[in-house]
Amino acid sequence: MRANRAMTSILNAGPRAAKTFVPSRFRRLVEGGFKEVQGCTFYRDLFHADQLSDSLFEIVMDKTGYECSVNHIHLEEYCQKGAIRDVQSLALISVQCASFLADSLRKKYPDDSFKILVSVRDEDRTCTMRFHKERRGEPWIDDDLEHYKEEAVFVMDTSKEP
Repeated sequence: MRANRAMTSILNAGPRAAKTFVPSRFRRLVEGGFKEVQGCTFYRDLFHADQLSDSLFEIVMDKTGYECSVNHIHLEEYCQKGAIRDVQSLALISVQCASFLADSLRKKYPDDSFKILVSVRDEDRTCTMRFHKERRGEPWIDDDLEHYKEEAVFVMDTSKEP
């Protein structure tokens, strides 16, 4: 897992009193499986079409962008009300969820590599998570995570064991 300084600071702030877990609603999303369409991989529950939309391709430009657009969730919406007490709780839960997703992707697609991208914003206590298949020439996130000044960011790569 690679993280910018902001994320590292949040994850290492104070005692890890926050109970970390994978919320049941997120667990159900991942356990619901994945759907492959035209070389793209999506959460089955979030993508119901049998082909990619040309109109979305005009906006996102490539398959990586398409996956990131569809596989984009707000993790706090998958947590029970009151479970997110502070930004550290949210960040710790996001690591657990990303690990759970990475394990599921590794099992289902052992020959493919995926990137799981997570950003946490302290101001509004939100967490965005998305994933995409790794493709040459289709980067979604800057390699230098320090360029992200407004949010704490980490990237988990399924080709690397935790």
